Amino acid sequence: MQRQEGDIFHTPTKDSAFQQDLTSRHRRRRSDRENPSPSFRPQPSRHRRSNRIQAHLDEATTVLDLIHREKLHRPNVELLAQSFQSHMLEVMTKQKLHLEQQTALLKAAAAAAEHSFHQLAQQQLEDFDQELAELKANHDAAMAQLRRQLDEKDALLRQWDKVPIRVSPKWLDAASWALLALAVLFATIQACQCLWASVVAKDHVVMRRYVTSARVTNST
Repeated sequence: MQRQEGDIFHTPTKDSAFQQDLTSRHRRRRSDRENPSPSFRPQPSRHRRSNRIQAHLDEATTVLDLIHREKLHRPNVELLAQSFQSHMLEVMTKQKLHLEQQTALLKAAAAAAEHSFHQLAQQQLEDFDQELAELKANHDAAMAQLRRQLDEKDALLRQWDKVPIRVSPKWLDAASWALLALAVLFATIQACQCLWASVVAKDHVVMRRYVTSARVTNST
């Protein structure tokens, strides 16, 4: 209690000197009341003055008590503020860590999706190139076979040209229709091959443009 009173009395305020003066007078008057001198004779005017001084002393004591309570309450407020601040820092740290984890997961998912898309596009391009190569090979083989058949037919026709033809009119008509059918068949096959080659070339160009645009979009 002595230490707390000393802290209160030494609290820096605007009227600290006045309060110390009032406190010292209050102590002197209390000691005079407890140990009165033989020559002390109370006077009415001094009694009124002492009442006023006592009222001022009570008021000063009340103010000192309020200051003391405020000093006792302030550490609790500061401790509460520090606890709240530490709690908010912990919450903000956890929230920041959660956001960083979410950002890392999103980046990993985006990278995996981009990698998968690149792999899928590359695989589709490779499959298309392989299919196109097979189509070209089949087309070349078919054209080579047709050329061989045409060469054989030409050789056969040249042989027939060298041999005198002695056939009946019915057989001649049948041979003419057969040659006409072969010519029409050859022309139809040739047109189909040209049309197929044109369609394949256009599909290849369109697929190349699609893959190129997909790569440009992913890179941006």
